[in-house]
Amino acid sequence: MQGSDPRQPVGQLSPDGMWRWDGSRWQAEPSVMSPLAAPRVSTRSWLATGGGIVALIAVPFIVAACIFPFVYYSGNSNGGSTSSSIFNLGYPGGVFFALEPVAVTVCTVLTAILLIAWQHQTVRAVGAGVLVAFGIQTIALFIGYIGGEAPYGRLGPGGAVGTLGGLVILVGGGLAAASVFVRQASRSEQAPS
Repeated sequence: MQGSDPRQPVGQLSPDGMWRWDGSRWQAEPSVMSPLAAPRVSTRSWLATGGGIVALIAVPFIVAACIFPFVYYSGNSNGGSTSSSIFNLGYPGGVFFALEPVAVTVCTVLTAILLIAWQHQTVRAVGAGVLVAFGIQTIALFIGYIGGEAPYGRLGPGGAVGTLGGLVILVGGGLAAASVFVRQASRSEQAPS
């Protein structure tokens, strides 16, 4: 507002009521509260962040389940006991069975990072779906290893640890899914009727 006509009477208030002429320039009017910036409302969803963190906690379980044997065979030709794990099935072509849990682990880590870092509702919805699907799939994978090998030997810890890892991923996906529905509910409550 500087540069206005200096012939303004001293003490005159500007048309918007925010400035007062002091004879040489316009000064902010102290009696009028300046509009305050609206408080910044965080869009961070703690449920989505928690879901991402829980999913990351599942990763060591999945890796350990692939390393630990899921079955101990008894009575082999050498008279000893052998074991099988997903990373070491005991035959050369068996390494390809490890691709699936490795891919799930990598995708779980990426999805968890996105849920933690990028709080957009679409990312939360897609991330929740990915984690729920991977959780169910991982549980089914390790239950399949447990059930498929149970008649042939003594069960090892790999199947149980992997199933637990799948449950943890599923919980992370559930938290992320809840964040989508909770955010929608709070928006609908704030909407004017």
